[in-house]
Amino acid sequence: MCTDVNEVGEVEFQYIANMHGDEVVGRELSLYLIYHLCDQYHQPRIKAIVDNTDIHILPTMNPDGAFVRARACVRACVRACVEL
Repeated sequence: MCTDVNEVGEVEFQYIANMHGDEVVGRELSLYLIYHLCDQYHQPRIKAIVDNTDIHILPTMNPDGAFVRARACVRACVRACVEL
């Protein structure tokens, strides 16, 4: 049975940007989406979406993995520069 009524606690829109620490594009796009929804809230279409939709945006599911990946990249760059 299809209804137009959202049950309490039910997510209508869920965006999970990345699951692994090295997937940076999804994280950046999700942050841009959040910024866009806030910055353009005065626009009727955006206001209607935000006001009438339960939106959950998760920019990073694994922040520890992103941190470890960033440190590994820095170490690799430093090694490459030292070897020059």
